[in-house]
Parts: sequence; structure tokens; C-alpha cells
Amino acid sequence: YPGCVHGTCNEPWQCTCEKNWGGLLCDKAEHACVSNPCANGGTCHEVPSGFECHCPAGWSGPTCAKDECASSPCAQGGTCIDMENGFKCLCPPQWTGKTCQIGTNRCASSPCRNGGRCHALLDGFMCECPQGFAGTTCETRKCRQKIVLQHVFSHFNINDCASSPCKNGGTCIDGINSFQCFCPDGWEGSLCDVGECVCGREEGFWGQCEQQHRYTRFREERCHVMLPMSHMS
Repeated sequence: YPGCVHGTCNEPWQCTCEKNWGGLLCDKAEHACVSNPCANGGTCHEVPSGFECHCPAGWSGPTCAKDECASSPCAQGGTCIDMENGFKCLCPPQWTGKTCQIGTNRCASSPCRNGGRCHALLDGFMCECPQGFAGTTCETRKCRQKIVLQHVFSHFNINDCASSPCKNGGTCIDGINSFQCFCPDGWEGSLCDVGECVCGREEGFWGQCEQQHRYTRFREERCHVMLPMSHMS
């Protein structure tokens, strides 16, 4: 014996049915819509198995109690539209699918600027920017920076006088990454390698210095005769 569907069995082949149910096995709906089981404006229709609800747009379920857009099913900023038996998503550009979950060719609109190269991805795109530009769409110009390299000798110093750079008896004074030459009489220059012009009383004449030749490490000069001493008295 199959038993009572919507009721209780007290004796064999005898069912005590629940409210709004009848029949030998309590499987026939009687006035199932009297209690207004359909919510949110749904329309109730009696059927042999009970009732059915015809739900308005945006609602679904056996009693029209389910809000299709309540869970925000549309991704990527899509707009949810309530339908009679479900919902519809209005997707933003470059997105498609029932819930806007499928990306189309994101490079079709050429989003990369300033000569950037677009690479389409499953969830968007990536711009390969040329030199000098950066940003999501290569919209930012980079600033060129001048890099200055500077050696700092604050903790140690080498002896710059070790190679005896001062010539002709000059005295070398070591500094920090530098040196200085103190030259003897008759020599000058940063390395004491330039001869000075020294003129004066010579063989009874007054002289004046005149440069004759100049080389990288030597200068030859002579005294140009001006007047005999007898003419100076």
C-alpha cells in the first residue's frame, strides 16, 4: 500500500488528508490557491499536484520568493535586468556571456597609446609600452634622469705621491684623491715641468723675456737685448 501523500493513515486504505488536499491517497489538491502561496505579486494556478506560481519579472522559485538580481550576478560592472523567469545582464563593452564573464577582443579598440603594443588576455589586455612611456595604456611619459656617479673616499685614501709625479726636484704633497707639487726656483706648472723665464743684467745689458718655443714638458726662453748699460746712465 503506497500510503497517504498529504495526510496520515489511520486504517488500511483510509487517509486523513491535510487541508486543501483530498482523494483516496490525499494526492489531489483542493483549493490550493486559497492561502495565496505566491509571493511578490505572483499568480497562483491550481494543478492536480497542488499549485503553480507564475512569477513577475525579477522573481522566481516555487512561490516567487527568489529575487534573481539580489545576488548581483552580473560581473565586470554589468547591469542586472529582472526577467519573468530569470534575469538578463547588460554587459559593458568588451564583455559578454550570461553574467558578463567572457572577455571579447580587448585590443579591438586599440587602447594602448603612444605606439604601445596591445596583448589580449582572458580577463582584459596588457599594453607593452615603448621606451619613455608607462601606465596601463602607456599614457604617462617618463622623466629622463641624469645619473651622476661619484666616488667618495671618506674611509681610506691612497698615496698619490707614490709615483713621484713632481719633476725637477719638486716636493709632492698628498691629498684626498689628489696631490700638489711645490716647485723649486726656476720651475713652475702643476708638475714643476715648465721652466720659468729669468732675465736680468747679463753681459752688461738689460734684458727682457721673450718666449721662443713651448713644448708639453719644456719651455725654452731667451733674453732679448734691449740697450747697453752705458745708454741707461
